Amino acid sequence: MTITAILRAHRIVDGHLAAHQVAASSPTEQARWARRRMLNDYAYFMLIFGQFEDRVNRRCEALIRKKRQAPTWKQQRLWDTTETDRLGFMRRVALLTQIGQTDYNRIRDWYNDIRCPIAHGDTASVGPIVLPVLAAELATIMKRLART
Repeated sequence: MTITAILRAHRIVDGHLAAHQVAASSPTEQARWARRRMLNDYAYFMLIFGQFEDRVNRRCEALIRKKRQAPTWKQQRLWDTTETDRLGFMRRVALLTQIGQTDYNRIRDWYNDIRCPIAHGDTASVGPIVLPVLAAELATIMKRLART
């Protein structure tokens, strides 16, 4: 599944929800449909971020495999003991991006402020998101990760 396919599906579903919101007969009903649209945005964000997490995991595993092939034991010894399944997501991100730099900071913010709250049911702290913009930023970072 690609980000483009996920966005295409989101656009269709969001269009249906928006039509219901516009056709709602009361402000309360309009608010109910607006909330459904926001939850739909969150659900599709999780699908897209899941694709991003998978890319990070695969790039991290590839990096560790490559480092384990270093010509000398001194160069490979740290990597021999590094297991990706024991690394938290942001540790994996830190292996692929420079801590404190733009990509790392954006990923950390999305992870801490959007992904984790949604995944754990704390949608009240998230607020509205603009899915196409977030998806485009994630896709751009994924391309940069492919070059690491």
